[in-house]
Amino acid sequence: MPEGYYRTGAAAKELNISTYHLRKLAESGSIEADYTGRQWRFPASEIARLQREGVPPIPTTAEPEHRNPQPAGHRSEELAEEDPEVVESATGVKIMGNTVQRRKLDRELEETEDWFRARDEREAERQAERDTVERERREPVLGIGSAVQGGLDPLDPQHLEVIQRLLPVLNGFPLGDHVPQRQVPSHATKGVRQ
Repeated sequence: MPEGYYRTGAAAKELNISTYHLRKLAESGSIEADYTGRQWRFPASEIARLQREGVPPIPTTAEPEHRNPQPAGHRSEELAEEDPEVVESATGVKIMGNTVQRRKLDRELEETEDWFRARDEREAERQAERDTVERERREPVLGIGSAVQGGLDPLDPQHLEVIQRLLPVLNGFPLGDHVPQRQVPSHATKGVRQ
């Protein structure tokens, strides 16, 4: 076999082990390997030796430290005693940061609520405008009837009869933005004759 290098994946495949196992062996120095700054490279002669002699187990010293956490209350010999002023200051900073965060969230919530209130107000204004337009569209007919009613004596039974005949005709009168003056008398005459 010519002397060359294997990358981690190819070497692990040759040895029928995981890439994790192979990297841990290389990190612990149990096997010969070169680290190029981004990846491990394994000499072909080392892979051939491991195939002949077998792959060793991962040394326990190569396990990451987070898998063996220190017992609670354990202090490293290198750390100084806690300074109560530093602890209090750090606690104050944390509390202040939480207060700022809470106020930002309160402000965002209020801005969101304001947006929804403004949207509801705009919708209520639009609905009021639609109601006004609808009311104005219907009022001209009622206004003509009211004018007729106001011009006659409501106590006179003859006038009441005329009003009762005239109002349905005028209310059914197709109206646009205005009522042509010449059409009102002809429709009124038709309503009185009925």
